[in-house]
Amino acid sequence: TCIDGDEEGVFENGGNGDFNTQEGLVNINCIVSQNSPPVLEDIPDQFLDEDQTISIILSAADPDEDELFFEVIDEDENQVNCELDGTILTFIPFPDWNGDATCEIQVTDGKLTDSKTVNIEVFPINDRPIFQENIPHITWNQDTDLIDYINLNNYFFDVDVEELDYEIIGGHNPINIVIAENGLVSFYPGEGFYGTRNIIFKASDSNFFVLSNAISLTVTKVGDPPEFGQMDCITEIDEDMEYSCELIATDPNDDEFTFRIVEEDNLNCYIQEDTLTYVSAQDYNGPASCLIRVEDVDGYNDFLFEVNVWPVNDAPVLDPINDITANEGEMVEIIATANDVENDILNYEINDTRFTDHGAGRFSWQTTYEDSGIHYVEITVTDGNTGTDTQTVKIILNNQNEQPIFYSIPEISIQEDSEFQIVIEDLIEYAHDNDGYIDRFEIVGEHINKVDCSIVDYSLGVRSALDFSGQASCIIRVYDNENGFDETTLNINVLHVNDAPVIESYTPPQNPIITEDGLQDFTILWSDVDNPEEVLIQWFVDDIPEDIGESYQFTATNTGQFDIKVIVSDSIDFVFYIWNLIATNIPIVDSYTGETTDFSGMDDDDLSSVDLVLEKEYGKIEFLESVDLRDTVDFENYADILDSLVAIDTDYLTALKNIPARITLYNLDFEEMPTIYNDREFTLDYNEVIGICSLNLCSNRDYNSETGTLSFEVLGFSSFKAGNILSCSAQGGNICSENKICDGELLSAIEDNCCSTTCSKRPLEFSDIYRCEQENLNKNIEINIRNPDSGDEFKPGEVIDIELKIRNNLEEDLEFDIEVYLYDVTEEDRVDDDDYSIDIDESDSEKIEFEFEVPEDIDEKNDYAIFVKVMDEDEEYCNEEYVSVDIEREKHDVIIEDILITTGDVICGDKISLETKIRNRGSRDEDIFLMIENSELGILEKSDEFEIERYDEDDEAKEIFTIKIPNNAGKGEYKIKATVFFDDGKGEHVLFKDLILGSCREYNREIVTNGPIILGNPISDQVVKKPTFIEKLANIFSPSESGTLNIINIALIFGIILCVVIIIVVGILRRK
Repeated sequence: TCIDGDEEGVFENGGNGDFNTQEGLVNINCIVSQNSPPVLEDIPDQFLDEDQTISIILSAADPDEDELFFEVIDEDENQVNCELDGTILTFIPFPDWNGDATCEIQVTDGKLTDSKTVNIEVFPINDRPIFQENIPHITWNQDTDLIDYINLNNYFFDVDVEELDYEIIGGHNPINIVIAENGLVSFYPGEGFYGTRNIIFKASDSNFFVLSNAISLTVTKVGDPPEFGQMDCITEIDEDMEYSCELIATDPNDDEFTFRIVEEDNLNCYIQEDTLTYVSAQDYNGPASCLIRVEDVDGYNDFLFEVNVWPVNDAPVLDPINDITANEGEMVEIIATANDVENDILNYEINDTRFTDHGAGRFSWQTTYEDSGIHYVEITVTDGNTGTDTQTVKIILNNQNEQPIFYSIPEISIQEDSEFQIVIEDLIEYAHDNDGYIDRFEIVGEHINKVDCSIVDYSLGVRSALDFSGQASCIIRVYDNENGFDETTLNINVLHVNDAPVIESYTPPQNPIITEDGLQDFTILWSDVDNPEEVLIQWFVDDIPEDIGESYQFTATNTGQFDIKVIVSDSIDFVFYIWNLIATNIPIVDSYTGETTDFSGMDDDDLSSVDLVLEKEYGKIEFLESVDLRDTVDFENYADILDSLVAIDTDYLTALKNIPARITLYNLDFEEMPTIYNDREFTLDYNEVIGICSLNLCSNRDYNSETGTLSFEVLGFSSFKAGNILSCSAQGGNICSENKICDGELLSAIEDNCCSTTCSKRPLEFSDIYRCEQENLNKNIEINIRNPDSGDEFKPGEVIDIELKIRNNLEEDLEFDIEVYLYDVTEEDRVDDDDYSIDIDESDSEKIEFEFEVPEDIDEKNDYAIFVKVMDEDEEYCNEEYVSVDIEREKHDVIIEDILITTGDVICGDKISLETKIRNRGSRDEDIFLMIENSELGILEKSDEFEIERYDEDDEAKEIFTIKIPNNAGKGEYKIKATVFFDDGKGEHVLFKDLILGSCREYNREIVTNGPIILGNPISDQVVKKPTFIEKLANIFSPSESGTLNIINIALIFGIILCVVIIIVVGILRRK
């Protein structure tokens, strides 16, 4: 190459080629090639709507065919972004912008460039107004106006216009509402009015509108609540004894007032008008109370009624013993259990000498076949302190039975959210049994998300589902003494009842302690299933209204105690919660002992440098440097000393952060120096403090095992615990499950099977199989299990097809014995096995097939494998292989196992009894029904729906159909189809049964001579088994028991024939 000026070129012999001997040069020229610039094609003007994007493809040409590159070299900022992706140029206007803009595009070949400017016009599009945040509910006193109270422009926004048009939706009289042009809203309630109105604000531009949330406007009445007077109520009461007294209150405004119970603490209280009835919680003794409220339209006052409950001995209580139904000849067993509040030793007795007393409440009676009927026995339990309880047990020994009759029950009504209540005292009034007696009633169908129906003895009780109202039903079944049943549907009308709001959660969770000028935030989460739009949340400080909404911030202005109350109401019912807040200028350490935590009388100078020692029953904390306790007040909620655990929250008590301290724990029960654990976070949960405290953080450790005293020093505070042997995770180990083994060493830890490294799957043992000896194992016998594959799934009753390929890689021809097993790995047990012998030449292979049927009763929860063992006939060479298979029982799998026709020979007009045997092979309980059909015989029968339990429970059932064969059915073979439907009708199983009909007998025969004599009377359609006339005639000619013909019978027959002949002859002569 050569350089000519600024251009690079190549040498060519362009001169005369002469050599200049003096300068040693050849006369040649430097030839430079010329580069041409690229050309960018014109870009047309672009038009698009506001907030729309558009893309185009750029195109350019280069005479030298150089590689070209595009870039955006200029664009209008804050108007349109021009983005390049290769040759694709995309125009992206800024949100909500419209107008004219440009961007400049350049193409280059690396040396020369060309550029174009594209014009972009963005057309305006009107945007919908936006409602930015909820407008809070408003509450104020009656006869008070709210002028310019809210500014709607703070809640609505429209990017296209400065001012929106506002209007009100919803009735609000007699509150006059005025909306000014600047969006300010004023409220003018009518004189004397109080109450609540709900409104919605509507904001609109020329095309669109948006609505606000629903705002409650509540004007409160101004007045004084009633007050409690002096009451004469007994406060020293006996356990479980009921007392009553009169409630006394006065109202300064002479308004009507009511009493109600707000809270109960181990004291059940009831109010009827102005009479209070109270009784202790069952079996409780000690302090108890209930909070009573008197209220009118102006408010309320509360009175905490406190009593002391004296203990009274309680008799034991027998647990309910169900009625017993059994068949005569079976063993009847009663197991009685009881509860005793005082935990006395209990004795059980039975009043029937036929029972054997096995002790501990267990009695048995071996019945005989003479004992059918109803029997009653009495079980008694005593506690040795005159306390007894008795229960009568009904025992039914039954036999064959006629189905009972259950009459319809009229519809009943209950209230929403009602507790369990008896709605029918005696169901026997609606049932009847002709050949026995009514045994029991059961609920066999109900919508549990609507009502819960229960049977108590012969009474029916119901409970409505939470928050449900409307129509519901339950199906009740009556059983008689032989387990026959009938059922009826009871319709239940659940009447709507308003639900009070619920405070789901609140913060802070404890009573807060703050400085005298501190702040405290309060929040709640609430729910109301019936009237969420009516809910109003109010905040009170010492019963003075302060704010509304889901949160409130309290600002302390001096020291003292303050009741922070939140009330959540839905205009019908309300709930509340109260915090007791303390504002203080000194630390609060009421739960700590010792003079070192007495800060009374100290000022800020004293608190600025304190030698702090915190001590309790279980230990103490000595800070090794003085601490500044100004503005550090809450040691009750953010520090604690427990048994073997100390913790301080230095994120809150910041004055104690990174201050070294000595910790001393008392009364520990360790023989040696315990392990010290720590956690970086503040926690009082022993299970969360699991980190091992290092010697740098927890130093100077000392433990006196005689006194159980542990002391150690820490660099700063978090949470510390003294504990026993380390957990597995704390030592960095892994816990190996039962089917795994440790690949390293087992560590001594709290948990068993703690491994120092990883755990691996335990090898399968196949201990119930005679396996290859280790010295005989030879991989030259190559076993390839081609089917099934590992992990293939099979279900009970299915056939597993096994295909093996055995290759002989040994150096001789051999005969091999092949053993195959279906093996239960979990139980170490052979399920099935098979074997086969085959000759395989050297370096040759053979395919062998086996099959196993998976047993119906196999336990699908276990693990299974196909195990193959191949050994030569001399037992010198052996090899093994296996694959794991999964046995999965289908969720829904019901079959008809058999159909039995319990009648003998069948002909037309017969009634047959057809019994189906059903089995549930699935893993779920099923509601099923059956259909029996044959179109040729016109048979179509359907059973009622009934339940069959899942496999391995009560998984078998039978259903019997009585079927009438038509009178005109012809002789032949008919297929009866039986179908069982399950899985809500999505599953079915079909089984056919051959029914063979014989020739129908001809019962309506007539034998006629030429005259008017008819031998044999006509017979009706019913089946008559008497012999016909011809059969009788044949009997006449049959031999007698002695083997000879009956002479009298023969003479009688010839006499009849002779008479017939004479009659015929006489008739002929007369015609002549």
